[in-house]
Amino acid sequence: TSKSSQELNMKLVHAHNGQRALSNNDFPHAIREFYLVVENTSINDKDRYKTLRDAASHYILDADRTIKNLKKFFSITLEPGQSLDVNDPEIKKILADEAKKLREAVGYYLNGQLKNEIS
Repeated sequence: TSKSSQELNMKLVHAHNGQRALSNNDFPHAIREFYLVVENTSINDKDRYKTLRDAASHYILDADRTIKNLKKFFSITLEPGQSLDVNDPEIKKILADEAKKLREAVGYYLNGQLKNEIS
């Protein structure tokens, strides 16, 4: 198989893993998996999703950009050295809503990729 087919297969695996995590209400894991699908693309709102992926992936947040963007995009205020409390009901709701939006973006992206692959 071609390199592009292998990459598409990996993206499909990440999308599947993201959907499974979403079904299990593991929103941080869903966001990480879905982000891997669109990481090297030019989809809309990629910075927004990268911020969430970073916040959900790193135990302690010390990157100024991530901390600023959490406030800018999601109104989540953290200080350097703090971690995202994924069990906080407000944060959990944001993660759930954003994971679903990201899943939708992943679906549109993969749909286009699959159409290109089979045409």
